[in-house]
Amino acid sequence: MEYTLIKKMRLEGKTLQEIAQHFGKSITWVYTRVNPKYAVKRRNVTSSDDTMLIDEPANKYEQMRKHGLTMQNIATLNGVSLTTVYKVLRNNKQKCSRERIFRDSVVIPYLQNILNHIQVVKEFTISFQRADIVSTTPDGKMCITEVKRTISAHAIQTSIGQLIIHQLEYPDAMLQIALPDRIIMPDTLKAHLEKYNIFTILINDTTEE
Repeated sequence: MEYTLIKKMRLEGKTLQEIAQHFGKSITWVYTRVNPKYAVKRRNVTSSDDTMLIDEPANKYEQMRKHGLTMQNIATLNGVSLTTVYKVLRNNKQKCSRERIFRDSVVIPYLQNILNHIQVVKEFTISFQRADIVSTTPDGKMCITEVKRTISAHAIQTSIGQLIIHQLEYPDAMLQIALPDRIIMPDTLKAHLEKYNIFTILINDTTEE
């Protein structure tokens, strides 16, 4: 009954905070009803656990923050320490900043000066997804570029997913992932990308220390 009403209120555009006030409950209580997999739990987390958990949950924690949850709420729902949540969000912000510097200082000039792309637009939203760079080739073809500084499983999965969504709306667009040239692309990964007609460009990252 509660879930049905909460779902209805969400469809009406109510925020989690507004729903919490309606029921006289905490925002954490509402979130566990919206996302049943998050059972409220606590456990002791050592510093080594914190280090292990820093990388992968970043997007999940960011989404929970956007829903209005505090860092303590997120820690409680995920059974981790407040320190872990803080480290995850801080490291993710630093990582995003490094990627933006690589994009703006290296990738965009490369597209303009080496590949002669024109009408370069950064952080352009198409197909309800954000594109790192949208540019036009000299022959007038749209090119959508995702920028990454690593080839972790999560980074590549995110890039492929976003590019495929863009491709559904723009089937003739050129799709590519820009990476620093220090990265060695495994043959299996190259083959996987080629299946989806996604190209990779390796560029000298002059922003690296």
